[in-house]
Amino acid sequence: MEILTRYRPALLDAVEALMADQGEAPLLDMARYHMGLAEVDGTPSRTAVGKMIRPTLCLAVCEALGGVVDDCLPAAVSLEIVHRTSLVFDDIQDNSRQRNHRDTVWEVCGVNQALNVGLALSAIGRLALQGMTGRVDTALILLVERRLEEAVVDLCRGQYQDLDFLETLPTVAGYMEMIRLKTGVLVGASCQVGALVAGAMHQAAAARCFGEALGVAFQLHDDY
Repeated sequence: MEILTRYRPALLDAVEALMADQGEAPLLDMARYHMGLAEVDGTPSRTAVGKMIRPTLCLAVCEALGGVVDDCLPAAVSLEIVHRTSLVFDDIQDNSRQRNHRDTVWEVCGVNQALNVGLALSAIGRLALQGMTGRVDTALILLVERRLEEAVVDLCRGQYQDLDFLETLPTVAGYMEMIRLKTGVLVGASCQVGALVAGAMHQAAAARCFGEALGVAFQLHDDY
């Protein structure tokens, strides 16, 4: 689908630039590796960057509602890093050794260092929003940041429930709520943020509901 590739070059360039701004260090090399921007030896690469669905939806909604894509790009980058950060911890908790056809971060450098990578990426994701300064009102930046932080809390709630379900068989309703929190909420936030940056405040709630439903459908398909 064209929409999945339309914004990809700009997104990748923006993520790479943000990561480069953090300087050079073994920790950051592993962060770039996890983001799919480098091989394990630090060689630049874009072979495992993933689908980038959340930032793509963010930019697509923004543009569809009359917004400026460049104004929304820092928020989209933040969304991608927030999502990828969650995968660092998810891989540890699920004991997953492979992601995107290569070793996960904890498999490469151990659990303790992978936790450091995840924490660093969490901060970098928030730093990405500073790129909106001078492009949109400060109040809007704070609103976007709040929406993302709320989504992360919900994501963690979903992951907590998911781990609980390893011990107890979930009900259908319990499973549906878990995937809504774990996946749907962040996809919903991606669409909502796109609407907010476009200035379409009255469409933001509908955009969130659309994204949340799409995220749930995606997770249902993935689990099936």
